[in-house]
Amino acid sequence: MRIMLRRFLATTSVAALLTAAATGSAAPALATPTGGPLAVICLGTEATLYNPGVVLLPRVNTFAGSGTYGPCLGLGAGPASGTTTLSGTGTFSCLAGIATGQQTLNWSDGTSSQISFTALSVRPAGESVLIFSGTVTSGRYEGAAVTRAIQLLTSDITACLTTGITELAGPTELAFTRLA
Repeated sequence: MRIMLRRFLATTSVAALLTAAATGSAAPALATPTGGPLAVICLGTEATLYNPGVVLLPRVNTFAGSGTYGPCLGLGAGPASGTTTLSGTGTFSCLAGIATGQQTLNWSDGTSSQISFTALSVRPAGESVLIFSGTVTSGRYEGAAVTRAIQLLTSDITACLTTGITELAGPTELAFTRLA
């Protein structure tokens, strides 16, 4: 599963950077928060809390997380970094899950982006690999499509059989795209 995530992240990053290079915009450029073509990739880290803990059998959980992003590069890139918070509800097990939620990114220039998303997760050996798909509903990059891949690592896989996994953290990649 790690190989699949790495391929996804590498493909997404390469595609965005090739687009930026083809348009002569390989370095971050200032852009208006809405409108115009967009292909921006942000690398970061995130930590997420689950309540109740995620166990072997599926059950409804709420989750809340926070993290940081930077660098952010690509066509139409704005601020180079930011912080994020997210929350939602889903049905999870230590094997898979599906969820919906909201994410807010607070960019280093004082602007923000609000995102509504759906997430699908698979959990090989207790390590969550999540793919998020959504839309920027307001703020910077409003109307842009958003995809996010994250690998949340646990230090105690045996918690799936007992109290549940309540906290995960790991690397993430966020991509914003818009054709016009």
